[in-house]
Amino acid sequence: MDTDVYCPGDRNESRDLLSISHDAFVVGTVSRLVPQKGIEWLIQAMAYCPDMQLVLIGDGELRAELEAKAGSDLERIHFCGARKDVPDLLPAFDVFALSSLWEGQPIALLEALAAGIPCVATSTEGSMEVLREIPGGLIVPKCDPEGLAGAFQRLRSNSELRNKFAIAARKGALRRSHGATVESLLNVYRTISSLNRVPN
Repeated sequence: MDTDVYCPGDRNESRDLLSISHDAFVVGTVSRLVPQKGIEWLIQAMAYCPDMQLVLIGDGELRAELEAKAGSDLERIHFCGARKDVPDLLPAFDVFALSSLWEGQPIALLEALAAGIPCVATSTEGSMEVLREIPGGLIVPKCDPEGLAGAFQRLRSNSELRNKFAIAARKGALRRSHGATVESLLNVYRTISSLNRVPN
């Protein structure tokens, strides 16, 4: 990850870019709007969180269908489409959500962690692996809007836990930065070189 690009930023400035209230509790995601990403479950979760707003950054084949599912909640469920300024938008989120049905290496989750955003992710292999390595959030079952909502409400009611996850997220992401990865690889080469060195 490029942790210089994906990094903590000014929450209110980011919200201004999205025309979102500074006072709202915002759950957000960056995702293609396709079946794999389980966005319908994220929208359903908002029915249990009437005092929260949901920001969806990304586009895809299911957009019209998902907007129809959101219905009257479109005032607080924001479809922002594809954006090129994602690193500038992530700090607007109080919680990053990944509601996928399956994931390999969840890049969007890693980028949110690098931005120091507490995360909620479904129990895909990829997301569980990432959050075991970087303890920056909660895991909930797949296809479970009540489980998602419960995690969002838990984080909203516990600022200390959010701060703990935010610190752990950024710290863990830095271990996966470009510089840290290069240094780790160089250390492997140094070790191999020292083992292969012929004594005088």
